[in-house]
Amino acid sequence: MRKSRFHSNDGKIQYTSEEDTKSALIQLFIFFLYLICLTVVCNSLTSENLHHFTNGVKTLFERPHYMLDNRTISFSEVITIEDFWNYMDYVVINLLHGVVFNETSGRQPYLVSNRPLLYGKMILNESLLLGAPRLRQIRVRNDTCPLKPAFFRYYNTCVAPYSEEVEFREPFYKRTKYRTMSELGVTSIKGRVNTYNSGGYVQSLTYEKDINIETLRHLNNSKWLDRNSRVVLFEFSIINLNLNVLQSIK
Repeated sequence: MRKSRFHSNDGKIQYTSEEDTKSALIQLFIFFLYLICLTVVCNSLTSENLHHFTNGVKTLFERPHYMLDNRTISFSEVITIEDFWNYMDYVVINLLHGVVFNETSGRQPYLVSNRPLLYGKMILNESLLLGAPRLRQIRVRNDTCPLKPAFFRYYNTCVAPYSEEVEFREPFYKRTKYRTMSELGVTSIKGRVNTYNSGGYVQSLTYEKDINIETLRHLNNSKWLDRNSRVVLFEFSIINLNLNVLQSIK
């Protein structure tokens, strides 16, 4: 049986030799060096600018916004399909195609269209869109779960929760094309209910407000979202050169 290199006496650690003492000091030095490296790496992954910018964008998209009838809509209040389209109309579109301010003309507002090269590409006053935004949804097939006879008079189909086995993957759905995760360059979506390992049906938007409004109206009228929809995302990427921050937002 191997003897311990140190022993405890009255709560104190006593090393049996000078070699053991040196070994303990070396291990202690390596441990502190590891902590220093870990701290440097963790701090380099995020910056104060990125933290404040992320919180600012999150606040803008989550705070309540007024609709035409003086009711408010916010991200946390989106429950039904109608709520989602109201959120897109009164929150997302307004933030996506808002008004910027000219510092040289007494803070007078002017539209982004006055800058031909930045037409529709400027968001939140000083950030640039990297590519047009897009909508994406993941769906499941009909009749993917057994329906009890007692419910036949109320429902004629049953739609199961999301899984890869019951996902709807036809090439097209209401003029939107199905694209895989590799085609979109995305990763799995981890939600509260499930993890979605798919790309889904994609509707690309543009840099023009009027066209985007018409596109959203068409999707709403054509019932693009229904009982078979399991997750819907609005995605875009922006860069803020003043803060040197690149952000991908879903």
